[in-house]
Amino acid sequence: MTISNDVLNAALAGLLHDVGKLEQRAQMDPWRPPEGIAQEGQPVHAAWTQYFVDNLPKRWKNAGLAGAYHHHPEKIACSR
Repeated sequence: MTISNDVLNAALAGLLHDVGKLEQRAQMDPWRPPEGIAQEGQPVHAAWTQYFVDNLPKRWKNAGLAGAYHHHPEKIACSR
């Protein structure tokens, strides 16, 4: 059984959508977004998710961005 790219990307987006909460909560000031990442009306944890996604291999970035922008999916195109 093979998994289509769409299914794989959806699964990765689901796994990564709140990974920024781990990084955010590890910060001394958890309400400050990461340096160099615009919060763009998103919750701070979403900015930290984008920070994480920026360090993913290129082939997984689209799935990661879908996870990072799950609160405002219309902004995905703006971040590429």
